[in-house]
Amino acid sequence: MRTPSRIALSASTICQLNCPLCTVSYRKNGKADANGPGWGHLKFIDFKKLLDQNPQIRSAELSWKGEIFLNPELKNIIEYAYKRGVELRADRGVNLNNVSKDTLECLVKYKFKSLTISLDGASQKVYKIYRRNGDFNRVKKNIIIINYFKNKYSSELPYLTWQFIIFGHNEHEILKAKRFAACLGMKFKTRLSWDSTYSPAKNAYSREGFAKKYGHDYLSYACKDLITSPVINYDGMLFGCCENDRTSFGNVFKNGLSKCLSSKEYSRMIGVAFGIFKSSKDIPCYYCKIYKNNSGGMDQKRIKRGICG
Repeated sequence: MRTPSRIALSASTICQLNCPLCTVSYRKNGKADANGPGWGHLKFIDFKKLLDQNPQIRSAELSWKGEIFLNPELKNIIEYAYKRGVELRADRGVNLNNVSKDTLECLVKYKFKSLTISLDGASQKVYKIYRRNGDFNRVKKNIIIINYFKNKYSSELPYLTWQFIIFGHNEHEILKAKRFAACLGMKFKTRLSWDSTYSPAKNAYSREGFAKKYGHDYLSYACKDLITSPVINYDGMLFGCCENDRTSFGNVFKNGLSKCLSSKEYSRMIGVAFGIFKSSKDIPCYYCKIYKNNSGGMDQKRIKRGICG
C-alpha cells in the first residue's frame, strides 16, 4: 500500500469529562480492554520520529478517543509540525474545557488548521447533561481567547466549528447554539447520536433510520480512513479506522508506517471494508455497526464517486 500524505494520530486517549456514550468513560483504571486501547498521551519524541521518517506526511488529525489538550507535550508537537510544514487538525472533536492561555496562543501562532469543539447545548444547564463535568462558560471563554489571538496575529487559523450532537434533551437549543456560533465566528454543524436509545431526539433521524432511508451508514465515509488517513494510537499501534480500537496491525513507531500499512492483515481488512472479501471474526469490521449498516462493505459505485477513497 502506498503510504498516505495524511494520518490520524491520537494525541491523547484521556478525557476529564464523563460523557455517557463515550468508551473512554467505560475503561477502568485506564487499562486497555474491550472498550478501548487504554489511557495515554502521544510523546513528542515519537511524533518527531514519525515525521522525520515519513516526509510525505503533510497533514495529521490529532483528536480521536480523548482530549488533545490534556497532552503535556502538545505545544512541542504543534510547533514541530509547523516547522516541518505539516498541517494539524482536531476535527473529530475537542471539549476545550481545560487548556492554558499559552496553548491557545500556540494554536494561532503555529497555524493549527482547524478545531471542532463539542458543544451539545447553548447553556450550562443543557450542556452538562451529556458533557458531564464540563463547563459551558469556560469553553466559550476559551473560544473568545482564541479569537483574541487570531486578531492579534491577523490569522484566520484555526478555523473553528461548533459541533452539536442532537439529543432529545437539547434539540430545543439548536437555533440558539447556531446563533452563538455565528457571533463567535464559528461554523455550526449538527451530528446524530451514536446510540438512539439515549435521550432520543424527536426531530432528527436516528442512525438506524438514516441507514434505512439512504442505504448506508451515517458515518460510512469512515471506511476511507483505512487508505486516505489511517488511524494510529498514541503509542504507535495502527488501528486503521476510527471505529477499530480492538485489533492492532503493528506499531508504526517501532516497525515503520509503511511496513505496517503493507501487511497482509491490513490489506485484508481494507478488502473486507470495501466489500471485496467477506468478513470474519478476526477482522474488526465483523464487530462494526458501520460495516453492518453498509450491508457488508462499501459498494463500488460510491467508491468510484470518491465517497470512500
